[in-house]
Amino acid sequence: MNDQELLNKLKNGDEKALEWMYVSNRSKSTQYAIKKFYRKSTEGKIAYCTLDEAIELYHESIITIVENIREGRLVNLSAKVSTYLVATMKNKWRNMTRKRRHIPLDTLYDVSHEPADEDRHIQTKVRKALQKMDEKCRQMLTLRYFMEWEYEDIALTIGRKNGSVVRNQISRCRKRFKEIIDTLT
Repeated sequence: MNDQELLNKLKNGDEKALEWMYVSNRSKSTQYAIKKFYRKSTEGKIAYCTLDEAIELYHESIITIVENIREGRLVNLSAKVSTYLVATMKNKWRNMTRKRRHIPLDTLYDVSHEPADEDRHIQTKVRKALQKMDEKCRQMLTLRYFMEWEYEDIALTIGRKNGSVVRNQISRCRKRFKEIIDTLT
């Protein structure tokens, strides 16, 4: 389905088209936000968009675009739908960070609950194991399992040919990670 067909179907209230648009753009749009959206605090610290914030921005942007289509404000597309989504997400990010400008970053990203002793122990083991790994493996595992990136996006980021190469490398890194975890007490 091309973007103009999608626009027409959304205008007519087609739920399947909405679902297709949501699913097909979610991963790349949220990953773009995580990589590119940031803000500086009054102390000069930089905070990048978190996964939760990126998902929230994505949901709000989908709603905004669909409302614009249904209300006749967006009739013809001069770019891809994904471009409209990212631009809308960027505008919403700017508005959100403008509101938070004077709030210290430490309070924004503070976790209000203390993890249980067992969780803290596991977190410590994971952190130690990651520190013992080489930089490439640490980066790939972080992007794949903590940031939930797709293999193809990781390949682009680290300069590999394709996602299959990255998948194989991550498999070896994961095996090495398990070996390191098993040696830690």
